[in-house]
Amino acid sequence: MLKPTLNSGQIPVQLNTSITNFERAEGTPWLLQLADQQGVYFPKIVEITYLEADGNYTTVHFCNGESRVVCRTLRELEEKLEHCGFLRVHHSYLINLAHVLAYLREEGGTIVLQGGGKVYLSRSHRAAFFTAMEDRAC
Repeated sequence: MLKPTLNSGQIPVQLNTSITNFERAEGTPWLLQLADQQGVYFPKIVEITYLEADGNYTTVHFCNGESRVVCRTLRELEEKLEHCGFLRVHHSYLINLAHVLAYLREEGGTIVLQGGGKVYLSRSHRAAFFTAMEDRAC
């Protein structure tokens, strides 16, 4: 029996396919439907770093530095993402725990995220944040 061979250009494609298949097998959604004034988008949930409330709109920030304003409240998106590794850390912020790099004590508490994002951690959400991060750490 011959082993399948992959050239170096096929490895990222095969890895991405494997990750996608794993995400589907786990039963968790891997895309999020987001509507804005230009249309409807379906970004991968793992690419979302954090979400920021702005009244009846929410700004979704991605790990590549881009952001998109969508016509949904933060509460609506929180209900969809709460079982996907996201946590409310402030009245105005919902973060993807997988993208947390550091917690800084400055200005009452700031969370540093991949892509350069910084969000405030409120006192009322502090215990839940540290518990969630301890559960994720080795």
